Amino acid sequence: MSNYKQTELKRNKGDSRDVSLLSASSLHEGQSNMQMWRRRWEPCLPHILRSPLSIKEVSAFEGMGKMERSDVSAYFPLTSGNSLVKFEAISDGSSSWKKFPARRIGVVLSGGQASGGHNVIAGLMSYIKLCNQSSQLFGFLGGPEGVYSGRYRELTEDDINGILNQGGFNIICSGRHKIETEEQMRASLEICEKLKLHGLVVIGGDDSNTNAAVLAEYFKRNSSSTVVVGCPKTIDGDLKNEVIETSFGYDTAVKTYSEQIGSIMDAIKTEGYGYYFVRLMGRSASHITLECGLQTRANMILIGEEIKEENRSLMSIVDEIVEMILKRDSLGKKHGIVLLPEGLIEFIPEFETLIKELNLILLKTNDRKQIIDSLSQEMKTLFLELPSDVQNQLLLERDPHGNVQVAKIATEELLVHMAKEKLERVKKDYILDNVKTHYFGYEGRCALPSNFDASYCFALGHTAAALIDNQRSGYMAVVRKLSLTPEQWEPAGCPLTYMMNIELRKGKSVPVIKKYLVDLKGQSYLAYCQVRSEWKLNDYYRNPGPIQFDGPNSGVTNYMISPPRVEDLLRMEDRCENKMSHKLSGSESSQNRSKDDMKIQKILLSTASKFNDDLIISSSCRDLDAYIITKCLPHQTGRHNSKILQLKEEEYSSGFTEIRENSQSKSSMGNSLACESLGLILSCLSTPGTQNVICGLVNGLPSLKQLIVFKSLSDFSEGKALKVDLTSEGSLAFFENSLNSGGCIFPNGVEIKMNVSEKKSSNTTLKANDNQEFTNSSCVLSCKGLVSNDFLSQLLSFFNMRAIAIVGNSEAATFGASISEQLICMSLNGMKSEIPVVFVPVCLENSISHQMIETCIGFDSVTKSISTLVGNLLTDSASATKYWYFMKMIGDKTSNVALEVGIQTHPNLVVIPERYADGKLSVYGSEMAGVTLDDIITEICDIICLRSNQGNNFGGLLVSEGLFDQVYPTREYRKIFSRFSTQNLCNASNSGCEILGSESLSRYEKKVVEDFKLIFSDIDTRLIENLINSRKICDVRTEIILSALVQKELKFRRSKNKIKNGMNPVCFSFTDQVRACIPSDFDSTLGLMYGMLASKIINSNLVGGYVTGIKGVLSQTDSWNMYAIPISSLMTLNIEGDKIQDSRNNSNLSFESKKLLTESTLGNAGHQLEFICKLNSVNLRNNPSFKLLMNHIEKWEVDNTYANPGPIQYFNLFKNLFNRTLFESEYVYTRNLKEMDQILLEIKTLCQLGVEKDILNSTIQHLKAIQNSISIMSSCNHRKSKPEQIECIQKTNSIANYTSNLKCKSNNNETNLEMIVNNIINQETCN
Repeated sequence: MSNYKQTELKRNKGDSRDVSLLSASSLHEGQSNMQMWRRRWEPCLPHILRSPLSIKEVSAFEGMGKMERSDVSAYFPLTSGNSLVKFEAISDGSSSWKKFPARRIGVVLSGGQASGGHNVIAGLMSYIKLCNQSSQLFGFLGGPEGVYSGRYRELTEDDINGILNQGGFNIICSGRHKIETEEQMRASLEICEKLKLHGLVVIGGDDSNTNAAVLAEYFKRNSSSTVVVGCPKTIDGDLKNEVIETSFGYDTAVKTYSEQIGSIMDAIKTEGYGYYFVRLMGRSASHITLECGLQTRANMILIGEEIKEENRSLMSIVDEIVEMILKRDSLGKKHGIVLLPEGLIEFIPEFETLIKELNLILLKTNDRKQIIDSLSQEMKTLFLELPSDVQNQLLLERDPHGNVQVAKIATEELLVHMAKEKLERVKKDYILDNVKTHYFGYEGRCALPSNFDASYCFALGHTAAALIDNQRSGYMAVVRKLSLTPEQWEPAGCPLTYMMNIELRKGKSVPVIKKYLVDLKGQSYLAYCQVRSEWKLNDYYRNPGPIQFDGPNSGVTNYMISPPRVEDLLRMEDRCENKMSHKLSGSESSQNRSKDDMKIQKILLSTASKFNDDLIISSSCRDLDAYIITKCLPHQTGRHNSKILQLKEEEYSSGFTEIRENSQSKSSMGNSLACESLGLILSCLSTPGTQNVICGLVNGLPSLKQLIVFKSLSDFSEGKALKVDLTSEGSLAFFENSLNSGGCIFPNGVEIKMNVSEKKSSNTTLKANDNQEFTNSSCVLSCKGLVSNDFLSQLLSFFNMRAIAIVGNSEAATFGASISEQLICMSLNGMKSEIPVVFVPVCLENSISHQMIETCIGFDSVTKSISTLVGNLLTDSASATKYWYFMKMIGDKTSNVALEVGIQTHPNLVVIPERYADGKLSVYGSEMAGVTLDDIITEICDIICLRSNQGNNFGGLLVSEGLFDQVYPTREYRKIFSRFSTQNLCNASNSGCEILGSESLSRYEKKVVEDFKLIFSDIDTRLIENLINSRKICDVRTEIILSALVQKELKFRRSKNKIKNGMNPVCFSFTDQVRACIPSDFDSTLGLMYGMLASKIINSNLVGGYVTGIKGVLSQTDSWNMYAIPISSLMTLNIEGDKIQDSRNNSNLSFESKKLLTESTLGNAGHQLEFICKLNSVNLRNNPSFKLLMNHIEKWEVDNTYANPGPIQYFNLFKNLFNRTLFESEYVYTRNLKEMDQILLEIKTLCQLGVEKDILNSTIQHLKAIQNSISIMSSCNHRKSKPEQIECIQKTNSIANYTSNLKCKSNNNETNLEMIVNNIINQETCN
């Protein structure tokens, strides 16, 4: 079979439905394709609710325990004393529904959001339409205030179809007001009477349903026919008792939080260092903390109820934390994770007293001095001993219920601060040097509901409507027996007064529904008590993975419904130290995806496949970068002549492990390598998919006996490695079992460090005439490595490494190019034999780019994980209508992640510094490309003002963590401060940004300092210190600093009456909780393929440094094309100085002139020369994703078209999703290749024997002309003049629109693309 024909056939294979189109969600609608698909999923309704119901009063339900009750008859004389009720089916026939008259029901959402609220409304609509198609449902807008103010809208069936199984409350929105005063109650009654409502359903938590009871009593006292019914809503889980088994939203929330905690645990397991303190939702109860702790097996779970019961002080809690840290340190463990509820501080006895006193004082005054003076002496002393941050947080305005806003009190940081102080006394505070704190809160409130919450809420809606039908005012809708299948659930009703007790609220005794706290005699808590001592010292970490809508775990609920067994919490195979029996640490989402489910291309399993250079794809010789690198890396470019090799197949083998099992197999290259010891250098340990890369390497190297693992580039330069024996029992099975897991772990290995006197090379740059070590004088930069040649030679010999595999980001690629050149130089000088060096691109921010590398491993998984959380928050923002969310993304060098997440979720703003790269900033005659921080702040404030003046005081903003290293003046100031700090000439405590000895600054640097101080005046000094003292940009609190700068500008604008209302910012950082997530199906497959391809390169003994590359990843895996790419082709020259940069960017210079200027600069000792990996930053001119963003961002700025792509899926159609960046860049390209193949096949068919000579000759001439044109364009593609600058505000056709033109030949591009997607979803739904 010819090469052409083979490629042609591979390109034309594929799914006829073209499932990849699901990756192209509409950008002008507030929905993703996942949301469209979920709307078609039917919640499971209990059998008894499928027919009309009658009521039966009972004294207790089956299996119900004794319930403590307070006498509230004095407050509710008309509605207290009612009995529990259960339902009985009137008949099994659907015809009996026809007897019912039309219903008119109102519904109101009250309090915070919870997943599933929309399904309660859908359940109400379903019930009343079954009764009578003329029934009507009215939604009151903005919470209880909408009831007494008469703001409502009639909900249609189309409305309901649009919200079924969707997160959030945005259909009618929620609010925290109460119907309290006589005037408000009378107005509410009048509105309900005016609308002739048969019933009003209040969906809320304990306070909201208490308000519902008050309203029911008032309505009954005034002889109203409107029935008031409640539904149990709260993610905190504290609306639970002997009657109510759980509140809705809890299941989805704990699964969302557990996934994030599990990802952090995978990072901890991988890296082996760092403590994490995670605060979780739960103001009054610790249910979420206990649940997530049990789901993930945290080292310490702080239970507020236990602390209160034992009357423990804050210091005793700190002592327990410090004791655990020290004991773990004695075992060699410098890592751990502590979970705590947000309301912990209220459970600590002294703080409970302090908060009660503050609540009473704040009713009288807001003056800080008066507040402090009014405290009792004991509480005053406690208050003044607290850090100033905590003091300020305790004095914040109370919520509408009179509660302290514990969500804004950083209890986790208080615990860390005190733990550090205590550890410092024993000189162990360094253990917490890398400590990180997180708060997981609002992102769990509006997720797409789990199957459990979706069905539970739908059943609650039906039950509430049935209670109204049976005139049960003042009742709560209840669904019981939730541990059974949904078909077996039992609907019931409970009087709201049945659950009440008397509490002190705002200084008054009032009846309220009793909050359910963690039961210290309950099964879940007692199970934790039995395992807590083991978990403190040993790691049983577990990552439950993302919520699944299909597959073996889609119906799993939570421990509040089905408590855990102790034996399940202490499974030895889950213990991280027991690595030989590792089973993915309990990660069910990936456990059920075995290697047998992976679609491995047969060419990688074949022993007859080889790298073929018949089809050579090489960089153009006219490329200046290629010319420079040829001069700088002469040995490796000379070795492979910049040829890109394609892996070809001659015959197939079968079986995933055939290569490993066939120890006698030989490479078809002839010059095969039997690699027994592989050096593995990892620079991105935790990146999703890395584990599969390693599994692929191990399975693809049959003779491999040991892995020498260097967990960082610095470990390699220090000679420190983990030696993994692959001949020991269970080692290979371990890698098989660890497929598809998050993070990166190895079977039991031995830590080894090579001791040598000289490790690192001199810092002096080698020049062509520096014949210090080599006789070959053509080296310019290449001979300088991170380690000396003697050290490298000793290292290879010490570990007996026969090949080196490097897995990582752009820095690791640069290291790979350096080490490859160094090894070839050593070989030429007789120091060491050549060995293969292969690089695998693994990078969260997708910073490595090449024509034959479509994407980096990890980018797909991390952007999908972040997009899910961002989508949850944007939905929450539209539901609460009062918060601006500032969300920080991964990306210290590029904005690729922020761009991708923006396209997936449609926020109001995406801050991309590259967007302004065409602008010029002039500072004292020195022009710099880039954007100023002032420009960004101005744009953000403009949009916030615009939305505020339209009545939208909410929104969402995305920003990369590396923002301040990409904009003026923070970029320059951090460099100046860093330089001066090494000379002890900085004083960060004085205004946060003082540079001593500033007289030595240049005129330009003085201007930088001046501008920095101007922008950051009146900003919290601690934030400035964080910005300038953080060595790693990822440690900068970018989102908090940016929000502070925006608030400062908005304060000024408000003084000028340019904005009606202020902004209420809430900040989030999506970094640690996603960087080690369980990989997507795509990253899992790509990682395994890349690992096996790397093993092919090693087996083929390809020396000179190669990178794994795969093209055609949007097709089915058996159509992917595999390449070995010279690593030097990823490199470019990094020069400190303007001369050569100007020459390279000057489009008026000829190529020869650029060459001459470059050569002269290379010889100029005044320039510091080094090569680096080309950075794949956002390209404004030819990045289709950026163009797509620009086409829609103006609409997103003002409209609330938020989308939620939903959690990563592994068992349904949506496991085939690609990230949008990949889809936009490759889809049309791939389709064009297929179209070309089809044209050529048709030409070949038409030109068979018998075709007329004239037609044949004409065809040949035309084809030759096309061939010549392609050759000319290929040789000139780097000589094109600079493209015209893109006007970002101008709307242009996107790749997605062009795709639609190809598919549908229609002007309405996206609409037709949606039709295609709808067809795909419909087919899947039918299946």
